[in-house]
Amino acid sequence: MTPSRPRRCPPAIAALVCLYAASAATVLAQAPAAPPAPAAAAAPAPAAPARADEPLPGMRFNSTIASGVLYDALKATPKFSQLDNELHGSPMTVSVTHIAETSTASMAGSITSAIFAGATLGLLPVVTNRDFTVKYEIYVNGNAITSHSYSHHISRVYNALAKDKTYGLGEDGLAWVKSTAAQFAADAATDPRVDALIDEYHVYFDPPPATATPSSP
Repeated sequence: MTPSRPRRCPPAIAALVCLYAASAATVLAQAPAAPPAPAAAAAPAPAAPARADEPLPGMRFNSTIASGVLYDALKATPKFSQLDNELHGSPMTVSVTHIAETSTASMAGSITSAIFAGATLGLLPVVTNRDFTVKYEIYVNGNAITSHSYSHHISRVYNALAKDKTYGLGEDGLAWVKSTAAQFAADAATDPRVDALIDEYHVYFDPPPATATPSSP
């Protein structure tokens, strides 16, 4: 019996097979690559303690200028919310002092203005120009542990016969002096010396941790 020869594909079929293979290769080459696997999210860093918001312990307050205004403004801030003028035995104190400086030219102008105001029986206003510096200090047992100063030029025009309710500062000057309380509270919130004071206060005045009582058998 004569063995059968393998059948050959007709040329047309072979051409179709080649064309299909080429098309499939082209499609695979143009297919978008699979997106990379998302990277594992990094664990969030532990939040730092909000030391800036931690109030200072109760302390007294004194000021050489606009005492009531500055006391209320400072006590309204979170950092000095425990400020108390009645803590007479407290070893800690917030002290505010001020310096008013007048240049020679400003002094001459103020004197001239006062002379004209007096000569006209108060019809002309008095004009003054001074450089003000307000200094805040925190004392512990009589020792200053931190200090912050703020300066501003204050011009004031006023009637010499009118009653003054601005501590001699004028409306704009008093508004600036009052604003230094919030500025000092913000500076104290980032002052490492104030943080050290809070830490020391916790060491001496925080209650000791509770100890577990052993249970009876």
